[in-house]
Amino acid sequence: MSTDVSAADGAREVDGLTLEQWSVLERLGRSLHLRNVTLHDTLAAIVDTAIAVVPAAIHASVNLYARGRFEPQYASSPEVAQLDAEQLRLGDGPCVEASASQGVIVVVDTTAEPRWQQYGDLAASLGVRSMLCLPLAVDDVELGSLSLYGPEPDSFTAYDERVAALCATHAALALSSAQLVENLRSALVNRDTIGMAKGILMAADGITADEAFARLADRSQRGGRKVADVAARVVETGRIDGDGKPVLA
Repeated sequence: MSTDVSAADGAREVDGLTLEQWSVLERLGRSLHLRNVTLHDTLAAIVDTAIAVVPAAIHASVNLYARGRFEPQYASSPEVAQLDAEQLRLGDGPCVEASASQGVIVVVDTTAEPRWQQYGDLAASLGVRSMLCLPLAVDDVELGSLSLYGPEPDSFTAYDERVAALCATHAALALSSAQLVENLRSALVNRDTIGMAKGILMAADGITADEAFARLADRSQRGGRKVADVAARVVETGRIDGDGKPVLA
């Protein structure tokens, strides 16, 4: 006996999620294992996936929250980027609150939200009438928030919140992994830059590697700059800022 698979089968539900939604979430989970993935690529995947699995959302954004500072990172549209920038300017808003408190924030109607009236008015003027902001965290480490934006008041149902929460879990894991890779890449670049700067100083002054690093560290401490930044300046210009003469004649 043969079995025909109709188009409707693609909409079957598994534990409340359609097969299509499971497929999108699976693709996001796989991003954890992609090689050479960048932080920007991961942020874009998170935002695109959130919009795909929560149809009520017309926009989405990811914001980081590090050392008490709200840092907009990636938005699906200029309107949302403007809203995130406004929260950064105000130091407050639903995305800031979700990031700082690590709690889910639901804005049913941006025109009737007493907590963030100024922000709500701007959101409404840009076509955003409701919001769903979810915290991003891994092992109690606060990463930031994933925010979804709806075009009508009360756009998001309880079902949408469940799907978005599952998406946020995947997103936090992907984001944590991407940040680790980015930090490792940065450390390798800094190591190479410092090594080149040390070589320039050693060749110019006939000093040892340890003495060259000590000069970089001294300039870093006195100038309030990172050693890697001082080293990059030496590599770029052949001089240490403030010395008044080239390292190499």
